[in-house]
Amino acid sequence: MSDNATKVQFDPLVAISALLLDNTYGAAATTYAHPVRQLILQNNTSEPIMVSFDGVNDHIWVKDEVSMILDFTSNAMGSFNQLQQVTGTKVYLRFEQAESFVNNFYISVMYASN
Repeated sequence: MSDNATKVQFDPLVAISALLLDNTYGAAATTYAHPVRQLILQNNTSEPIMVSFDGVNDHIWVKDEVSMILDFTSNAMGSFNQLQQVTGTKVYLRFEQAESFVNNFYISVMYASN
């Protein structure tokens, strides 16, 4: 991956059933194979979900029935190093309090390539 990349590539969509989540962190997907430029988190469940990138600490709270876009490259200028989530990062999820038995949580990853 280059700082001057001209193509957007997508990892396959990850869908996690609410039935698989509880109030402890579990890995939601495999580790990223590329540095992540954009991360889309879509919580279609009926409960808020906590997101962690280390499986221990709470990093992002996603309200029920809400989508969130993390665009690490917004407002970048020039062809210098871009802010990105590093290769090998993994997303972990847990319910904030209760459990939900409906719908899914979705994770979309975008990265750059030449």
